[in-house]
Amino acid sequence: MKAARLAIEELTCSDTISHLPDDLLFRILSLVPVRTAMSTSLLSKRWNYVRKMMPTLVYDETCPYNGSLGFDQFCGMSLPLHEAPVLKTLDIELGKYSDSIDTLLFPNIRSTLLEIKITLKYYPILYSPIRFPGNLNVFKTLLVLKLTGRIAVDFVDSPVCFPSLKILHLIRVRFQYNEESFKRVLSACPVLEDFDLQRHCSFGHFLYTISVPSLQRLSITSECATCGLDDPRFEINAPSLNYLKIHDRVGCFNFVEDMPKLVEANISVHESKTGKLMKVLTSLEHLSLSLYPSMV
Repeated sequence: MKAARLAIEELTCSDTISHLPDDLLFRILSLVPVRTAMSTSLLSKRWNYVRKMMPTLVYDETCPYNGSLGFDQFCGMSLPLHEAPVLKTLDIELGKYSDSIDTLLFPNIRSTLLEIKITLKYYPILYSPIRFPGNLNVFKTLLVLKLTGRIAVDFVDSPVCFPSLKILHLIRVRFQYNEESFKRVLSACPVLEDFDLQRHCSFGHFLYTISVPSLQRLSITSECATCGLDDPRFEINAPSLNYLKIHDRVGCFNFVEDMPKLVEANISVHESKTGKLMKVLTSLEHLSLSLYPSMV
């Protein structure tokens, strides 16, 4: 009778989760912030191994946490403990103004990094600056970079910063030194193929120079302009482009060269502010146009 009772207790209290395959445990822990994933290492040596080898890390500043370390310090302390040879995605979700996340985070990444996503959820009065120095090996393997929110972006002026970057999404960010920072961003990505720019209302004649010979997909959209001084200008030189999306009724667009490989376009612009538009659309197979009555 005693043996039967012990067997029942062992059955009801058995740790079935720890016996799951590594790939499934990786997926489970990738759905929670790093702070939560690290706490599972107290369960067993198996979980400690899984936590160190996760292919995706999520650092969420808004996650409830009672530790003595601040968010920036926690990131800088925990990243060197990660042992996976390849880190597929580093997802950072910020909840407040932070000016040290870049200096504490990037130098401590030991794995081969493929994707960085940084999202600023909170909208402070000031932009949170994030700088990308060009002398870090971790950036040499990066394929995807996505920045969202009131982040002031600047790539330090140096030789090629992201030699492998294919996808760049800049969603409602600001450029630290305006036009000069924007130029440095694109010049640091010599093999860029997919560029998504969603811009805020700007002040004055902001010139966006997009000259990327390797670019294949380009998307430019803007929020509803609430500023009367918003007068952006775009110089586009992308001869390899095969997909183009422009939803910006305020911007002035100038296409420097023809785009003979362009297959699909989704256009919503002001007809008086776009030069050579019809000329660059001659090779299209799929076209969506939002027209003013005067254009019809």
